Amino acid sequence: MALKVLIAGGGIGGLTAACCLRKAGHAVEVFEQAPELAEIGAGIQLSANAMHVLNDLGLGMAIANLAVQPAAYVFRLHDSGEEVGRFALADEHRRLNGAPYCQLHRADLHDLLAAKLRELKGVVHLRSRVVSYEDDTDGVRLRLSDDSNFRGDLLIGADGVKSVVRRQLAGPDNALYTGDAAWRLTIPTEELPDGFMDEVMSVWMGPGRHVVCYYLRGGSLLNFVGLVETDELSEESWTSKFPWEHLKRDFTGWHPDIQTIIDKADKNNCFRWSLYYRPAIENWSISRARRRNGN
Repeated sequence: MALKVLIAGGGIGGLTAACCLRKAGHAVEVFEQAPELAEIGAGIQLSANAMHVLNDLGLGMAIANLAVQPAAYVFRLHDSGEEVGRFALADEHRRLNGAPYCQLHRADLHDLLAAKLRELKGVVHLRSRVVSYEDDTDGVRLRLSDDSNFRGDLLIGADGVKSVVRRQLAGPDNALYTGDAAWRLTIPTEELPDGFMDEVMSVWMGPGRHVVCYYLRGGSLLNFVGLVETDELSEESWTSKFPWEHLKRDFTGWHPDIQTIIDKADKNNCFRWSLYYRPAIENWSISRARRRNGN
């Protein structure tokens, strides 16, 4: 029996769920509060479990054209750059799991999913902020901030870290700071020296912090993630910017390759995310309303 499924949130999780449900023959309506479908952030890594789903949606070739499949995972010391560990990644991952290990830009994945949902005739409501739902024997009613209502057989909450659906389903909870923050940068490779880094997943390990570097968009963009232990909090947000000088300070004394990346960063767009977690909830569904996990 075909269902009418309402999905709160048009991010990667919401659009993936919508595409899978449409492919299975269900009617789908996605409600996204933003004025357009767009994704923020930088690099994302997709292992075989995700790629099997995306291959089933017919997106494998499109992802392969955009992604980088790293040959190896390489571990280095933060100051000397000495290689202390390496294991095969792309070919070995495919051999063991039947699908590739891909690195790509979050926005590229989001665009592919949005295009696929349009192809599958899924419905997306923009400027549609979900504020609550009601669950009854006939289905579920979703209410938006403009007081409009939509009915369906099932509701999936994919509305992000400040999920309205989760709060109503499981009760209010506060995100807890982990003590870590992540610097996020992307650098066009044309701005870096020729042959700067191999197309591998590079992990640089140092006291109280580490760096992960990998390529995106066919090797045209280098993604940098710098994890630091810090008591300096920022809001729970994907768009928090910090001064470039703080980034430089956090990695003083690190290898010249790391300094090159930091020096090439756009000094007006240095994002730093404080990392939070929420305690696991016991019940992920009640009757017709189901809560989907994060990305």
